[in-house]
Amino acid sequence: MKLIRTVILIALALILGLWAFYGERHLDEQRRAGIPDPHLCRFEPSLIDSLVIITGADTTIAVVVSDTTWRIVKPILWDAESSRFGAILRDLASSGRERMWRVPPDSMRYYSLEHPHAKVIYASRYGYVDSGTIFIGEGAANEKQGYVRFAGSDTVIMTNIAVHRSVLKSLYDFRKKQVFSSFVPAEIAEIKLRRGDERVEFVRRGERWRMIEPIDRWADADTINKLIKEFKDKRIASFADHPPQEELWRFGLGDRSRGEAEFIMVDDSTREIPDRHLKIGTLVPANDGRGYVGFWAMDQSRPNSIMRLPLDVLRQSDRSVENFWDRRIAIFERPDIDSVAVVRPNRTISVSRDTSATWRMSAPRSQHAYRPRVNYLVSDIFRARISGYTGRRGEIANPTLRIGLFHGTELYGEIVFGQIRGDLVEVTGSDIDEICYTSKELFDKLDPEVDEFNPAVPGGAAR
Repeated sequence: MKLIRTVILIALALILGLWAFYGERHLDEQRRAGIPDPHLCRFEPSLIDSLVIITGADTTIAVVVSDTTWRIVKPILWDAESSRFGAILRDLASSGRERMWRVPPDSMRYYSLEHPHAKVIYASRYGYVDSGTIFIGEGAANEKQGYVRFAGSDTVIMTNIAVHRSVLKSLYDFRKKQVFSSFVPAEIAEIKLRRGDERVEFVRRGERWRMIEPIDRWADADTINKLIKEFKDKRIASFADHPPQEELWRFGLGDRSRGEAEFIMVDDSTREIPDRHLKIGTLVPANDGRGYVGFWAMDQSRPNSIMRLPLDVLRQSDRSVENFWDRRIAIFERPDIDSVAVVRPNRTISVSRDTSATWRMSAPRSQHAYRPRVNYLVSDIFRARISGYTGRRGEIANPTLRIGLFHGTELYGEIVFGQIRGDLVEVTGSDIDEICYTSKELFDKLDPEVDEFNPAVPGGAAR
């Protein structure tokens, strides 16, 4: 009897021991399975330098070229919108495995994981991280999570919907949309435009731009900067990739294109700065046939893609030659002016400002000067513009009025009037190098009488 009892006790001990070993481990696995994994993918995003995104429409392969800069190498060689690929890696690494369960192969279709919406392959070209493939399936009903699974696994994972949103993009979304890559306005030294048979050319001269073709004349810096800004900031609306050479004429980009825009960069021997050259093609009509929605163009350094650009870019480059001219007569900063001389053949008015910002007249008599009248005079000269051109260069022989603006003893700006011809007056100035026309109205505003500078209150302090 004692022997039987002993055998029973030994058997119970073995059963309890086996349960403790296997049962507890099973329960522990169950408990672990119920705790969300904080990482969908276990890698450091900075170590991944190759991504393949496969969707029903595209297979996009991109690689890191420097730091966090990405470049698409398939199906087209093009600069990538690097933030898009950075977002994919961050979402894969930061999203968790919120729920997991095994699913028979024939049930994967319920989660769109038998034929997934997308496949992501991540890798490190230098072996820092093991490569992985993850399938992107359907979004969950709550629109906050989505279903994914890893290649070769029968486990469905519910994760943050951010993964789906960053991956399910088109090739267009992944591409950089700038007209030119790495386009820095400060590095531009020369601009050449061709519109049909007409050629317009500008060169940078310090802070100003000079038109040298079809006429030698100062160009308006604001207008040139707007032109450059359009080419820098406007985004490509669509692409036509790998166009056959014989079909370029369909886009107006054959041997004889509609036009060209070429930006010659600063000659810097310390580093290579490639020039930018855009061929301009035909207008793109709207779908309803009413007007146009853009124009076709092709970057000469990237001839594997034709771009559809907004009309704003073309409007800036298609301006008439006259609209590029700088019509300012004298260029200066108004706060810098502390002395003004208004000279007529028989009279000179001189006013100057002291350290307390008080204006005084020194000629034709000594007195306080009315500050608003001086300010109006300086402002009118600052806003003075050319109305027309005579085609003559040189100086005006017998000026009827000359106004000089000084900072200390240095001449900061000057405007000189010549003969009056009806509503126009001959004019030249410190910042134009030809004889032009301006309005008689401007001449009258800039030809003050001495008494206009008298203080508002006779005998009072200058205002």
